[in-house]
Amino acid sequence: MRRAFVFLLSVGWLFAMASVGHGQYPYPYPYPYAPMPMPYPPQYGQPMPAYQPSPMMAPPMYYAPAPMMLPYPNPAQKVMVLGPLTNQPAYLGPRSARVAPANNNNAAAIRQAQVEVKTAPVVSKDQLPPDACGPDCEEACGPGMNCNMPRWAWPIRGRGHFIAEMGGYLLVPFSDTRSAFSTTTGGVTTAANFPTRYDYGPRASVGYVAHTGWGGRVNYWYLQGTSSIAAGNFPGSGTTITTPLAAPFLINSPGTSLNAGVGVDNFLFNERLRLHVADAEVVRECSFLDTNYLFSFGGRYVDMTQSYTASRVNPGGVNAGTAVALDNESLNSSSFFHGWGPTAMLEFVHPLVCGFSAYGNVRGSVLFGVERFGQNYSLANRTTSPAGVVNFTNTNLSANVYDNRLVPILEPEVGLQFGFRTGRRCYWFGRVGAVYQRWWNVGTPTTANGYLSFVGGTARIGLAY
Repeated sequence: MRRAFVFLLSVGWLFAMASVGHGQYPYPYPYPYAPMPMPYPPQYGQPMPAYQPSPMMAPPMYYAPAPMMLPYPNPAQKVMVLGPLTNQPAYLGPRSARVAPANNNNAAAIRQAQVEVKTAPVVSKDQLPPDACGPDCEEACGPGMNCNMPRWAWPIRGRGHFIAEMGGYLLVPFSDTRSAFSTTTGGVTTAANFPTRYDYGPRASVGYVAHTGWGGRVNYWYLQGTSSIAAGNFPGSGTTITTPLAAPFLINSPGTSLNAGVGVDNFLFNERLRLHVADAEVVRECSFLDTNYLFSFGGRYVDMTQSYTASRVNPGGVNAGTAVALDNESLNSSSFFHGWGPTAMLEFVHPLVCGFSAYGNVRGSVLFGVERFGQNYSLANRTTSPAGVVNFTNTNLSANVYDNRLVPILEPEVGLQFGFRTGRRCYWFGRVGAVYQRWWNVGTPTTANGYLSFVGGTARIGLAY
């Protein structure tokens, strides 16, 4: 009996000490928590309790039932942080998460303080290539801002910004044919081409990109160029000069006067290009690693005119009783194209060193429009025969051909950029690059069908604000 009584007392004592031996707490765990203790951090905004060493305690850990998760406060709200009481706002850098206590030699013991946390103002260009940082970079960075962010950091967008560019093109055209005239001497025909032509013109762009990276932009550029060549045919030369168009839109020398041995046939040939291009597009700005990208898509309008003119003038004279008072011929042909269509572009800027960056872009367009090829010819001749008979000839011919066209365009460009920052939001840059353009199915000055290519360069300055 005595042994049974001692056994029951021992079992009861073990049950009484079970909570202390296993859970280190004298009270039961509330539902639905498991009987095993688990570590937990203090609740958001609460200070960490001081550690009280005890020889009977296990290594320092905090055990308690896991509390319910509390939502974090919204940005720009007042939160409880550690620090002395102060009314000064604490500025947090874009990649910082701590607020340092104010430097106060007479500060009392650290206690809970209510302060206002503000995010430092940033703009999207702050995280552009490192070349954007000018001599006033340190002054441009506010208190607590991290001015040496990793080059691979994603851009933190702030307010939107305007973008503007202005510059020009200098291009050399190439086409299917650039023949001005042909000469035939002794049965051998030789083509004479126009000299190298340099087309030039301005280009401008203005747009706005919002803090989301989306924006809009309009572009305009104009190109023009002219080249000329002169020739002459003399009596008894045995040379025939012919324009490249087909009869009846054709000028031949020797003409009426030169065949009569009167005067000299003087030729002047010209070709000209006039090109207007306008784009309206949506843009998307983004970055990957330390390279910035700009995507755009929208619409394009083109007005292109290519023209060829030739004229023959003989001053006239008298030979063997035949008098020539007037002997002129003129010819012109033109290719006109007007079209609309979609356009898209991809551009990148990759930083190098000391403010320099490499840039490149490629644009593709498909235009739908009307091609008109027109030809005009006129002749005026007045001669007086030895018998006194006056012959006057006045001829005018014209023809126009219309055709619906699909015109693809490809425009790659690559070059070097230099940029620097003035102030906190103003970024200046300049670009010099090489340009290639290919226009299909736009015709030539003397043919209704053909292509046109450009090779050259561009230079421009720009501003992002």
